[in-house]
Amino acid sequence: MVLKFCCVTPCYNAEAHIEQTLKSVLSQTVFKDRSNQLHYIVKDGGSTDKTIQKVKQTAFEYNNYPNINIEIISQADTGMYDALATSFRNLPEGNVYSYINAGDYYSLFAFEIVAEIFKVNDVQFLTGLSCVYNEKNHLISCHLPYKYKKSLMLAGCYGTILPHVQQESTFWGPKLQRIVDLESLRNTRLAGDYLLWKTFIGYEPLYIVSAHLGGFKIHKGQLTENSQIEYKNEVRQIADSSSLIIFLTALVYKICWLFPNKLKKILSKNIFYYEHLSKVYKVNR
Repeated sequence: MVLKFCCVTPCYNAEAHIEQTLKSVLSQTVFKDRSNQLHYIVKDGGSTDKTIQKVKQTAFEYNNYPNINIEIISQADTGMYDALATSFRNLPEGNVYSYINAGDYYSLFAFEIVAEIFKVNDVQFLTGLSCVYNEKNHLISCHLPYKYKKSLMLAGCYGTILPHVQQESTFWGPKLQRIVDLESLRNTRLAGDYLLWKTFIGYEPLYIVSAHLGGFKIHKGQLTENSQIEYKNEVRQIADSSSLIIFLTALVYKICWLFPNKLKKILSKNIFYYEHLSKVYKVNR
């Protein structure tokens, strides 16, 4: 089964980071045999540095891949989620969707792992290990998330009381892409990722795979730098109303996030793990 991946990278004045991000998408192992397809939109907000030159140079290196289509859009926008909404509107119908910001990057086998799971399972919403890189590209933190509970997501607990859903490791299917409210996404400033996850989990459970798919890179000048208070305030504006029971449940889940991985796998549903005997990813339901 051939899959079509649709990916977006919004960027602005990102000449120091954009090449690594682009190559982490374009060099995915699933595209090497030229069977699986990629439609990749790079949406630049009108950079004044050499971002566009680096994007074009990198895109040129992949001109000989007929299964890879790179679309470069450079025009002013009001921010990352305005860029993302514009790009989502231009994406074709695909099988797997994602976005990765300039500076962050996927593991080499990320799309291969996602393809294996999406091909043989009824999955529309998937995330991996939560990973963080430092400015030297060293992997300095990696942990298995605890299960994502729908009521806690709707109430805005993830990214406020509980850890974020790591956007750099998250993928979704066409059923969910079709329900994205592009205008609402366009109007967010910091918490557009939460808006997406809240929308998606209303229709499909968020599965976890115990594998490294991607990571968030800490570097100077990124959007989330010194903006956590504003992010949490925006999450609360988007979220449904909460309650004391939701708050207490979130505190219990916060403790569960500290459990060792083996215990998390026992207590959690919807976790895929690699079974060495069968050489496939199996899910704990």
